[in-house]
Formats: sequence, structure tokens, C-alpha cells
Amino acid sequence: MLSSPLQLFVIKLGASELYLGLLSFFVSYTGFFYLMSMYKIQVVGKSVVLFKGWFITALIMIPMALLPAFAIIMPDKSQMILWIVLLIVAARGISDGYGSSAWFPILQDNVPARITGKFFARFRIFWQTSILLLVWTMSFYLGKEATYGKFTIIFTVGLIFLFVRAQACKRICELPPTGEKPESGLLKRISGLLRHQPLRIYLVYVIMYNLAISITPPFQLKMLKNYGYSDGYILLATSMIPLSAIFTLRFWGKISDRYGNRSVFSTCVLGNMLTIFLWIIIDDGGFSRFFVFVLYFMWGMFTAGNGIAQTRHILHSTPRTDQAAIVLTNLLSSISLATAPLLGGIFLSLSRDISVKSGAVSFDNYHILFLLSTLLFIVPYKLRRKLRITEEDSTLYVMSAILRPLRQAIDSFIKVQPDNMDDDDNGQKS
Repeated sequence: MLSSPLQLFVIKLGASELYLGLLSFFVSYTGFFYLMSMYKIQVVGKSVVLFKGWFITALIMIPMALLPAFAIIMPDKSQMILWIVLLIVAARGISDGYGSSAWFPILQDNVPARITGKFFARFRIFWQTSILLLVWTMSFYLGKEATYGKFTIIFTVGLIFLFVRAQACKRICELPPTGEKPESGLLKRISGLLRHQPLRIYLVYVIMYNLAISITPPFQLKMLKNYGYSDGYILLATSMIPLSAIFTLRFWGKISDRYGNRSVFSTCVLGNMLTIFLWIIIDDGGFSRFFVFVLYFMWGMFTAGNGIAQTRHILHSTPRTDQAAIVLTNLLSSISLATAPLLGGIFLSLSRDISVKSGAVSFDNYHILFLLSTLLFIVPYKLRRKLRITEEDSTLYVMSAILRPLRQAIDSFIKVQPDNMDDDDNGQKS
């Protein structure tokens, strides 16, 4: 309910760039409210916290399924409906943050450290396959120009899934709660975490990576709509994100488990940097209508790999006896995820008059935003080598190991002849 269909719905209502940034902020700010239940997961249990938060989230989202109908009945009240969407999404973030604080700790209870990469690869393949099928279905269903009635159906199905999610979490196993609240207060816990240099480096990496990767996505959809791309076409293009994740997650999981996270961090940061930079060539031409699929495929591939590496890093570097540290880390990560699109929306609103055209070449504030996002990736790229849990293999070594079978296969077909192969028996050239 909170992905591309919602963004297309508010764009249809006339949402501005600033509104899209604000909406994306409220979609992603759930981590702000991890503090509400950070200690409860140790006292009452993780599955209890999950169910309570996620069930309330489903209840809060019920009005969202009705808003497209209001847009039909009251076509002149689009601005009011946009504000209602913001209120619903903001309220949902509070309850979802309360419940989701227990998600990574309960995963840590169930996943053996030796197969973390492999497990999350399989887990996310299943998850991304479900998303892919849903996006393809929605793309076909919405067609060239989505009606409000079609958004009603999509939001209703999403609401059903939210209730199913809440019910399913009650069956997840977990380590027994300690029943005791830590004596140290919140500020002491945060200061204690930040005293550890490896964690400080990781937090800077995550914050800058999130700012770089999250500042543009809502506005990519807005730009495509401005160029005349249909709703169904845009959803079909974004389906390349889960499709590429399905193809590559198993690979990233094996690499990270066998060689460590370092090579995955390096490859994926550079890949994301290149992908964002190439958005500057997208327009309304025929080549762009093909190339946007390539860019979304690349985006999904590299974000999937970085997600595997981040998950392994935080789960391996945090003891099971101090899972509140995971919550605090995810909280700071969430702040950056939520802030990035808001900053992007503010920038686009303030720079809307920037536009340079020279013949077939055009350059506007959207292109500047893509370039700024590209530059932000420099910081996490510089920090990637310091993200070590143990001794990890370099990127060049990993690439060499991966390509070794290919080189051996080529060598078996190519035979290098010695210099004297062409000599005759008398030692002279024939």
C-alpha cells in the first residue's frame, strides 16, 4: 500500500515534489518509534510486540482503502484528500515502528551465524518473488491510466495483507524474554554504542548510503509521469527491482558467507552510484523507454547485495544478549531513510526554475538531484574497507576467485603454440 501504487495515486491527485518528499518521509520514519518498544521486547517478548504494533497498523490503514472513492465523489477536494493520506501514513508509522523494533532481534534468534547470507538470500528471494508477481499484476490491472476505482481494489488487497502479516507473526519462534528492563537509560545506551569505533563507522556508512540511495526514487516516478509514461508502464519498469533481486540474491549470499562483506559493499556502492548517474540521460524518447528497465534492474541488483551485506554485518557484530543495540542502529538508519526524500523534495521545490536547453540536450533540477545523489555515494565507498567483522577478502581477490572457472574453461580451448611450431625438421621456417 505504501509503494509505487500510493505514489501514483497521490500524483494523480496533483501531488507536488515537496509533497512526495514529505510522504516518503512519513513512509520511512517508522524507526523513530523503535524507542517505544526497545525494552519491551526483552520484557514481554518479541512476537507480542510484533503482533500488537502490526495489528494496530492494519486498523489504521483501513481508511486508506476508502480514499479513492472519496476522490470520485469529491473531485474538487483533492488537496484535502492529500492531507488525509499524510495523516494516515504518519499515524501508521508510529504503530509500525512500535512493532517492527522486534523484527531483526527475532530474526537473530532464528538464524545461525554461519549461514546468515544464505538464509537471507533465500528469504528475500521468496519475498521479492511475491512482490514481483504483485507488481506485474498491478501493472496489467492499472493499464495506461489508472482510475480511482482501480486504486480502491489495490489498497483493499494491501489492507488484507497487513492483517495477514500481523496474524502470521504470532507463530514465529524466539528466545524467551528476560523479563527485566536494563538499568541504564536510553542516553547511556546510545553513548555506550557510539564509543565503539567500528559501530560509529558503520553508522556513518549506513546514514550516508541511505541518504544517497533514498533521495531520488519518488522523483524518478514523478519525472517519468512528467514525460508521459503510463501508470502500468511505470509499474512494469519498477518490477525489474524485485526481478533482479531474485536473480542475484543467492549469488550475493554465497559471496558474503564465503569471502565476507567487503567485496559486496564495494561492488554494490559503485553499482548504485553508476545507476543513479545514468538517470540523467532518461527522457521521453524510445531509447529511454527501454533503458529505464535496465536502470531499475541494476538498482534492484545492487541494493539487494548491499542489503545482504548490511544485514550480515549488524547481526554478526551485535551480541544476542544486547539486541537493543540492533534497535538503536536501525533507528538511526531509519532517520536517514526518512530524511533523504524530504530533502530531495525541498530541493526540487526550491529549484524548479532551473532548466537549461540546448538543441536536443536538456538539463534541469531533476538532473542536478541525480548528480548530488551520485556524489553522496563517495562517502560510503571510502568507508567500505573499514566495515570488517573478521579478516575479509579484498574485492580483487573475490573477483579473481569468481572468474577462475571461466579462465580455466577458456584455457582448455585455447592452446598456446611454442615459437618453433612452424619450423621444419631442418630448423628453418617453412
